[in-house]
Amino acid sequence: MATVRLAYGNSLPAGQTVSWTERFASIHGIWAVILLFVAIIGGIYAGIVTPTEAAAAGAFITGLIGVVRGRLNAATLLHGLIEALRTTVAIFTVLIGALLFGYFLTITQTPQKITAFLIGLDLGSYGTLIVILAFFVLLGCILDAMAMIILLVAIVFLMITQLGFDPI
Repeated sequence: MATVRLAYGNSLPAGQTVSWTERFASIHGIWAVILLFVAIIGGIYAGIVTPTEAAAAGAFITGLIGVVRGRLNAATLLHGLIEALRTTVAIFTVLIGALLFGYFLTITQTPQKITAFLIGLDLGSYGTLIVILAFFVLLGCILDAMAMIILLVAIVFLMITQLGFDPI
């Protein structure tokens, strides 16, 4: 068995020699991935499609590949659409709830009252920031990140800007 000598002194066994015919035959199982990659990335770099159009084309080509391979039929397509609908409904429920919550906060002037309370504690800028971060940690035990951001950005943004921090 031949060995390969590396620059730093260790030696490894040489790999098995493979002909070009076998190399090309080995990519038969991944032709779909190669086609999809070339269509999406090649289309973007050639200037044929924008990234958004490439995403849509990639989804379409993936569907065609599923049909050609026999893995996409009416039942699996319907199942996928139902799952996408469930996810969309969940996201829109959170967004609608956040919009209603934001309207409630505006009417009750809660952000201004909480800001005045925290600034009135005289904890200083960084002390108040630590309180805000601790509140986020506690809420992180109950809510997911997107729901926390949607619900609390109206309150926290006002506090951060009044404390003199850059909101970005």
